[in-house]
Amino acid sequence: IVGPSGSGKTTVLQLLAGLRRPGAGSVLVDGVPLAELSDASRRELVSVVFQHPYLFDGTVRDNILVGDPVASEDRWRAAAALARVDTLADRLPGGWESRVGEAGGSLSGGERQRVSIARALVSRAPVLLVDEATSALDAENEAAVSAALADDPTPRTRVIVAHRLSSIRAADRVVFLDGGRIVEDGSPEELLAAGGRFAEFWRQQHAASAWRLGGTGEPDRAGLPTMEA
Repeated sequence: IVGPSGSGKTTVLQLLAGLRRPGAGSVLVDGVPLAELSDASRRELVSVVFQHPYLFDGTVRDNILVGDPVASEDRWRAAAALARVDTLADRLPGGWESRVGEAGGSLSGGERQRVSIARALVSRAPVLLVDEATSALDAENEAAVSAALADDPTPRTRVIVAHRLSSIRAADRVVFLDGGRIVEDGSPEELLAAGGRFAEFWRQQHAASAWRLGGTGEPDRAGLPTMEA
């Protein structure tokens, strides 16, 4: 899901997660209206990674197991390794049993996000919702989160609110929102070829990431990319 600020991206995820009810119409997953499901059923159906994740004052391991309290050690460790939480645990004095503090305060923002990703990946939910998870991360943590989402072996639909080119490039389908409406819908290649709002968004994002200081002291910009760039 792509679009300018305030276009309704997070609202769509809230509707899919059952955190907000539509004023009209209905939200269906595999033909089943979400409104007909119990809270417990929705939690089994959908796993969510928020832009600003919340961790409770427990251990690293316990925070991961929130995603599936009965997960085997092999499975939760595999999810942790995907999100590179294993390297984090190796650095902490208590390892997996290290307490993260209230709201995860003893960890950096990027570390909290990685634990949150591991928590989502250990869940068997067939739908994974991700709300701009890499928007405020440094390069190392962004790479860890992006790799975890790409390498997740569980068959499921991933709906990602994205604004960075690396996340968008990997998508099978892009829905472009503006003013609370879907204005474009298709594969990244199709929407780039159409030359509409998404193509303009792509150009702007690439320009922002490609500016560099040239030898003359003036900003120099690389050419616009193809999808293979």
